Amino acid sequence: MSVDAFFENLSFAQSGAKFSDLQSEASKINVDLLKEAVKAVLAGGDDAKVDGPLADALKAGFEFATKLVKKLTKEPGQTEMLTVCPLTPSVVLKTMLMMND
Repeated sequence: MSVDAFFENLSFAQSGAKFSDLQSEASKINVDLLKEAVKAVLAGGDDAKVDGPLADALKAGFEFATKLVKKLTKEPGQTEMLTVCPLTPSVVLKTMLMMND
């Protein structure tokens, strides 16, 4: 599974090419930091954690992803869900846990 589709949709939102109503929020996300944070979390074990700007970027990316998924007009199948927002379950879970710290 790849996160390329997520970053493509983030790029579309940042430029206003798609999801223009999310452009303001998307433009606040530092893509390079977000990519670094996702990579660090995926490379870590069950207790992987990122701090500071990486944690902020991961949280912003997660919040954007949830808003992007809410824009779906119908319930997607598993494959479609992964195409729209392919953050792996481990990234999502770790992000949620970090948000509660």
